[in-house]
Amino acid sequence: MANGGRIINKTIGDKPQFAQIDSRVLCDYRLSVGARLLYAGLQWLSWRGEGEYQGQEAIAAELGVSRRSVVTYMGELETLGYISVVQVGQGQPALVTIEQLRE
Repeated sequence: MANGGRIINKTIGDKPQFAQIDSRVLCDYRLSVGARLLYAGLQWLSWRGEGEYQGQEAIAAELGVSRRSVVTYMGELETLGYISVVQVGQGQPALVTIEQLRE
């Protein structure tokens, strides 16, 4: 996985064949609609591919948005504590952790 990053999902769940979004994220109006879509997309990608992805450009292509939009949406999610993003090396995809939601 030299060119790939990983998504670690700390939420409880099975590997569904659909995108799923927790109502706490869906109804968090501090997030743009795009950030909510990205959250659901990250959940889906983590379930279907066991956490592997090829970076922001691949996520953008998968969700039909620009890479810049993915960067913006990830920033929103990270600022509000829904995800953590750790850059693992220059030019390498980041490690994205979907954090456990608080009650």
